[in-house]
Amino acid sequence: MTTLYKTGAISIGAGSTNVTGSGTAWTTSGTRPGDLLIAGGAVAEIASVTSAAGITLANAWPAATQAAVNYAILQLDDGLRALIAANTLLQALDGGTLTSLADLPGVANKLPYFTGENVMGLTDFGAAARAFLAADPVMTASALDATEDRLLKVGDFGLGVTGFPPNLGNWDAIDTPSGDYVFSVTTTGNGTSTPPGWVAGNYGFVRLTRFSATALIQTAERAAGTRERWSRRYSGSSWGEWVKDYTQHSVLGLVSQSGGVPTGGLFERGSNSNGEYLRLPDGTQFCWIYASPNFAVAGNYGGSFPAAFVSTPAGGSPSIRSGSSAARDNLQSLSSWGPSSPTGWFITRDGSGPGGSAAEVAITLMFIGRWF
Repeated sequence: MTTLYKTGAISIGAGSTNVTGSGTAWTTSGTRPGDLLIAGGAVAEIASVTSAAGITLANAWPAATQAAVNYAILQLDDGLRALIAANTLLQALDGGTLTSLADLPGVANKLPYFTGENVMGLTDFGAAARAFLAADPVMTASALDATEDRLLKVGDFGLGVTGFPPNLGNWDAIDTPSGDYVFSVTTTGNGTSTPPGWVAGNYGFVRLTRFSATALIQTAERAAGTRERWSRRYSGSSWGEWVKDYTQHSVLGLVSQSGGVPTGGLFERGSNSNGEYLRLPDGTQFCWIYASPNFAVAGNYGGSFPAAFVSTPAGGSPSIRSGSSAARDNLQSLSSWGPSSPTGWFITRDGSGPGGSAAEVAITLMFIGRWF
């Protein structure tokens, strides 16, 4: 039932929304938002009741300033409020909206939607969609939140990011969800659980691929320095060793090893004043010596290898690179040749070679052995 409340007096300025009461009890009078304030020949909707003597209007007071005047509040009952709300809705839907909705057939598993202004159509709304809404889905709480049935945000598990993905957290953790991560000085195990040669100050990227709760693979690459990609596998109870993935950036380079396992490039080729060498990651090493001895002089002639062997190598049979046609006869003046130690080589001449321009001949000696 609609009633009037008139106790006390009110004051309000022109254009204001704040009403001040005197001798009023609005918080206990039943006055609610949506009721109507009447004073000085004007009517205004109440937006909220702030205190026993305070009211905020929905819109600016449309009349002149009122100071300590009589008033009335038209307190609307629920039936009238429902009628006003229905009328407001009908006005909002006026212009063809209800007609468009009424024209749609009632079909199972369909949902109406607007295809244009005041034009509606139907789209599929099957069991899966209804179950999804009924489950009250929520967003993930963090970038590593792997709780089932939660909606992913851009950046979760490194997906769709344009900046840094989340930090791996711990190199040795096996409960990290699959995804793309970064590692840095704050990552637990950085420099100790990382690939050989990496240190605590390194940073870069990690991809974690999971097959099951106890079967996963880490693939890591540093962001600075030598471009190297390594991977390791956790299977059952422990992490396996890091294995280097060779690319065009790592095939050529310094060959190294740890416990017989290659940790550097696949091919290392170098040269210096002693000659040229080639190292392979399995320990094999080749050395080429380029010399021009005087075969008319008797005695030993030799030098150092361009790279030392771990033990005395094999080989050393000389071949002619250049010289006169008579130079071939000089090889007959060699009484012995070969490696003298893991670090050097020699040839011994008997001095019977021809003199003159044929005395000095450019020869090549090749040795093969191991560098570790």
